[in-house]
Amino acid sequence: MTNTKKYIIISLMTLTGLCILTVLVALRAQKTIHENYGPDYNQKRIELGVYPIDDFQNKENYYWEDFYPDDPFKRWAEILTNTEIVNSTTYINPDINDKPFHKQKTVFYGTHLCFWQNFHGGEIDLFVKPLDKERHIELFVAYYSDDLEPSNYFYAELDTVHNDTPEFICGGIVDHKHHKEYDIPKGNLTKQQADILLSEWKMKIK
Repeated sequence: MTNTKKYIIISLMTLTGLCILTVLVALRAQKTIHENYGPDYNQKRIELGVYPIDDFQNKENYYWEDFYPDDPFKRWAEILTNTEIVNSTTYINPDINDKPFHKQKTVFYGTHLCFWQNFHGGEIDLFVKPLDKERHIELFVAYYSDDLEPSNYFYAELDTVHNDTPEFICGGIVDHKHHKEYDIPKGNLTKQQADILLSEWKMKIK
């Protein structure tokens, strides 16, 4: 075997090893990024004006294997082309019927095969105020940490829904102020208005 062939073989083996190592590290990184933004990150959240993680009873993580779960070939095609994949951690509390409560908090992350590009994408909080046996008020407050002007970091929406309506999370930029429709709380709010509303609900956000 000539020196040239040896050099080519060694180079290919080295490149293959680096690729495998990158995939292995990336697989671990996308599963551990949430550890950097758990309750220990609460002080930073408070500094940013984001609601902290409080005493949630359940937690669900969304990883790469949950991305196209029925189509692993498509999933790996996205991963290996370094497509950004959104992972998340959702903290959940059971329903309470007699007072406002912090129902849910989702922390989401942008993850990549090139794991050094991973980042904290933002957080979405859902607060619920029961009204009666049929209706409750939902207050969504979203914080986006990437690609927005500081004044647009937050988006909030208030809605009154029936108890059998599926919950959903939406996002966008505040484009109009909170209004009342037939005396039912509904509409977009600023972050300041959301904070005032939570105070009126007598919710103690740590």
